[in-house]
Amino acid sequence: MTQYRYQVERDRGKELVSDFWSAELFLNLKEKGLFPDDTDIGFMLSTDGVKVFKFRRNFSIWPILLINLNLPPAIRFKHRNMLLIGFIPGPNNPKDIDSFMFPLVQEFLQMERGIPGVWNSSRQKRFTLRAHICVIGADMPGREKLMNFKGNRTTCYCPYCYIQGIHNRGIYCPLKPPLNSSQPQQWKTYEPSQLPMRNDDQTRKIAAHVVQTGDDNVAKKYGIKGLSCLYQLSSIDLPRSFPPDAMHLWWENIIPDLVEHWRGKFFSDIATAQIHAAGQDDQDSAPAKPSMKKFHKTRDLYNIPPDIWEDIGRDMLASAPSFPALFGDPIRDFTEHCHHFKAAEWKTFAFLLAPIYLKDNLPEEDYSEFINIIDAVQLCYKNELTLAEINVVESRITRFIEYYERWYYGQKWERLPACLPVFHQALHVANGIRWAGPMFVYWQWPMERVCGMIAATAKSKVSANRNMAITMVLNERRNHLPYVLPKISNEDDVADGSGQYEDEDGNILLHRLFTKRLDKASANQYSKDIQHASFSTFHRPTKPHVLSNWQRRALKGYFQLQHDVSLLTLGVSPSEQNSVEIFDHQIALENLPMKCMKWSSYTPSFLENTVEKWCVTSSQMRRVNSTRNSSMIMYNMTLADGSVNVSFGEVLFFFTVDFDSQNESEVIDNVPQRPESESRSSTDQDLEQKL
Repeated sequence: MTQYRYQVERDRGKELVSDFWSAELFLNLKEKGLFPDDTDIGFMLSTDGVKVFKFRRNFSIWPILLINLNLPPAIRFKHRNMLLIGFIPGPNNPKDIDSFMFPLVQEFLQMERGIPGVWNSSRQKRFTLRAHICVIGADMPGREKLMNFKGNRTTCYCPYCYIQGIHNRGIYCPLKPPLNSSQPQQWKTYEPSQLPMRNDDQTRKIAAHVVQTGDDNVAKKYGIKGLSCLYQLSSIDLPRSFPPDAMHLWWENIIPDLVEHWRGKFFSDIATAQIHAAGQDDQDSAPAKPSMKKFHKTRDLYNIPPDIWEDIGRDMLASAPSFPALFGDPIRDFTEHCHHFKAAEWKTFAFLLAPIYLKDNLPEEDYSEFINIIDAVQLCYKNELTLAEINVVESRITRFIEYYERWYYGQKWERLPACLPVFHQALHVANGIRWAGPMFVYWQWPMERVCGMIAATAKSKVSANRNMAITMVLNERRNHLPYVLPKISNEDDVADGSGQYEDEDGNILLHRLFTKRLDKASANQYSKDIQHASFSTFHRPTKPHVLSNWQRRALKGYFQLQHDVSLLTLGVSPSEQNSVEIFDHQIALENLPMKCMKWSSYTPSFLENTVEKWCVTSSQMRRVNSTRNSSMIMYNMTLADGSVNVSFGEVLFFFTVDFDSQNESEVIDNVPQRPESESRSSTDQDLEQKL
């Protein structure tokens, strides 16, 4: 971590912004006396509201996630490296988010002072551990709650500047006021390059004044409700610690809204009827009721007719089978699913598909400006940007916003709803990159992935909070296992090809981790008592399964252990056995069966006729709506020195294997035999029968 931070800090001298450590905010924090040592850790705090149940609107939670900025981006967003420290329980959204953040802030106040005497194993010396929350990642509602701002409930809606919005059944944010308004207010005209920006000192003073005096007029004028508990941290800078989030800004707001204009659906049917009332033949007709149509024909030059959208949708659906999975999610029919596209689908559509499909279907100026904003977004997505490229991003976004207001708003009062706050927020994207680094540092893609995993664990609508809390604790314990289990060398991983202990998302695969590391934990061989399943009960349902290589190695290890234990039980001397090495070399994986039958659960034989009867359920065959996790087991291992080691594990699945006559003879023939001159005892026959 220290090496990566050192490399990125040097990028600033090359006029390169490649991460938080080469951005302006970090340099200012160092000037304030923070981050004096290379072992100091910087974190990004991320939160977002997530709807837990599909058919229950009023139940949502707010996970709280910490991301270590000292880690390289390649491993920073792995699931095992992100700290899911808790969540704000549902069913309602938090009204006072500071009450939930207070314990976290108190811990980081202690981390700011430092924890002395922490052992550094790589440098073989003790140091003072310090950590700071430097960047906050959230969407607009979450950012307003964390900053304790009023947001779009007041005319000073922007968290980055003091621009004044215009009220028209909501707060809207044009740079130029409407020309045909009947209201007497005198609105200002703003230049994008000369916006009145907020700064940390003024914001803290205004917030303190509102808290001390309760002055509601000042709160409305500046859009600040009071002090946030995050203000106690010296590493939090307002507004530079709260940069705009790329995912919500581009793929859930600006690009979908732009496409809604082209579909003729941005304005409601009633508002559209009012806008075009002057051009209608029947002036006395009542406004049309809201329609469920996804595409409308309007008089706007940029409007694309419905039949062209249908052609685009059919072509997208036809090309879906040949669309490379590396590019993103599978393509869906645009005409059928455009109203509920996910953020990743909008990203794929805007980057790869729209430049092709809209080439001859949009007017030349509209298409040129669309390509202009897509080029700007692609620059924002780069992992490192030069200072000149950041200026290019700023100029391209400014050009797009001026074009958007000229054609989609037109300084008309009735079209004022086109000037949503998210379009104004895009003007601060370049500043966010200068403040906190490229947009990948603080975007919300990792948070959305965590939200989906947490919501999937809520199996009970009655005890949803408890279900998610238990699962969260178990997942964090699982992520901690690689740091407490005995380590193995990378050469061993490469040798047998089983060194992949995590999936693509960074989740630890317990079966591979334990299979390898417990085998390498000690040079001493151990034996364990095995409850034979001769009279045990396997419970349905069943499912055919093909054993993978590591599963067959585990089966081979079971036969080897049975062979070793049987020889000891039968009194065979160690000099006659040559048990482990010969057996391990002569039973090959290809002689072991590949096909098996998976079972749902298992009841041990010694509990069949007892009152305390219980069964173990396999995690892979457990019912989807099951709320009780009965797949975790405790087992004892008797080591060679006679000590008993208590361990815990998760049962993936139970399986049975049927040996056909050919495979059985091959396995038995490969078992080490005694010389032919010696007589075959009954113990040898028992051993072969057992194998």
